[in-house]
Amino acid sequence: MRGFRVIYALVGAAVAFSGASAMADESAYREANAKALEWLASQMVPNETVPDPQPGRAHLILSYRVPESDPARAFLAGRSMTYDNALAAIAFTLARDYDNASYILNALSRLTPKDGVLWFGYNTHNDWPSRDDSSGALERAGASAWAGYAAVFYLLQRRAEDPAFLENDREARTYLRMARSIAMRLQSLMVTDEDDLRYGLVTGGKNSYGLRYSSNAVNEAFLEGEIGWASSEHNIDAYFFFHDLGILTNDESYLAAAELIKKGLFRLWSSKEAQFFQGVKPKRIDKVLALDCASWGSMFALAVDKPSWASEAIKGIDKKYRSFDAMPGIEGSRVVGYKPYEDAPVFEDASDAVYDFYFKKKGRVTWKELNGVWGEGSLGVALAFLKQGNDAKAREILDEVLALQDPSGGVLYFTRAVPHVFVDYPSVASTAWLAIVLSAVEDPRVSAGFMGSAR
Repeated sequence: MRGFRVIYALVGAAVAFSGASAMADESAYREANAKALEWLASQMVPNETVPDPQPGRAHLILSYRVPESDPARAFLAGRSMTYDNALAAIAFTLARDYDNASYILNALSRLTPKDGVLWFGYNTHNDWPSRDDSSGALERAGASAWAGYAAVFYLLQRRAEDPAFLENDREARTYLRMARSIAMRLQSLMVTDEDDLRYGLVTGGKNSYGLRYSSNAVNEAFLEGEIGWASSEHNIDAYFFFHDLGILTNDESYLAAAELIKKGLFRLWSSKEAQFFQGVKPKRIDKVLALDCASWGSMFALAVDKPSWASEAIKGIDKKYRSFDAMPGIEGSRVVGYKPYEDAPVFEDASDAVYDFYFKKKGRVTWKELNGVWGEGSLGVALAFLKQGNDAKAREILDEVLALQDPSGGVLYFTRAVPHVFVDYPSVASTAWLAIVLSAVEDPRVSAGFMGSAR
């Protein structure tokens, strides 16, 4: 998973949704895609939320649309997650909106130093985190890999249309330098000890937060240090990035890195569970079952010539992760989709006091006990089914998620607020994934290279 997306406990926001619909037709899909892309463009700063962004951070994309009445607005409304910028750039690239894709890639390239260390997220209304002040900031290998992948995906698509594009376009060369810097940083995080369970895999990055209960309140404590855990999801991201960067540049070192990651991920495949485990720690496999390790794992398996694994992974998704919920503010409504974990604790390594504070229950609460629909995650499942040729199932999921698209085009991140983990706001992640999947439905040839085998 991509780690904590929310740095503050947030209360729910009532959002007016369009409501569930019958099977959508192609015109409804095109309209939904157009609205999603328009919403994404409106989230780029400067905009009404951040009219005067920090110099150098113009055209970063605000990750959430936080209601003005929400107490969290002061902390979260100006935040821009690196992963979300990458997703939006890919969505614009697939739609051949190269201007908006370039705006975001330019912003990311300005933030990428020579050592390739990108932070998990950035403020747009001030300069935190920065070279001079990064206290409290997180680095996640998966988010960095997505930023590099977005640049490479853009360059591959532009080069397919114009073979001389990379040589003739100044911005293209800037994006390539950014991608190479990110690749250098990720290579530095790869485990090189052949006797290590994590051999060949990229570790998580650095810094984290832990939940602490004190004085009748739960606070997040910053924990500084390198992360030894290697995430399957991060490494799936890194595999596609290194592989496609190698294809773009004809640089064998990137293809070799992708091959090492592939072999490392193979060790995390569970025949019993028919999916990839969540990751690996220095001395043991992390056997938590996560949705993206099944959905994205299926797409990875398909790309590396493991079609039986790809098929098995999506067959088990409904049994493990299918969920439902009401839509915020709409009594009696129901939307069906997927939640992020099968049976993992909602809060990792949290005390009983933390669970009691939020759930009024002693002992841990797991995702098996919670209902909720994850917009981004559900759309990843839809794309996995689409890549397996199961258009009917993909459209069934799409039609449910379309109920989470509000009239302005934004798509809900999660159907309920889960403190420190998920928000119930319209989000870039869910909206960009909707645009990506709708582009794949409209023209599978254009999107085949996304989380696929670039040539």
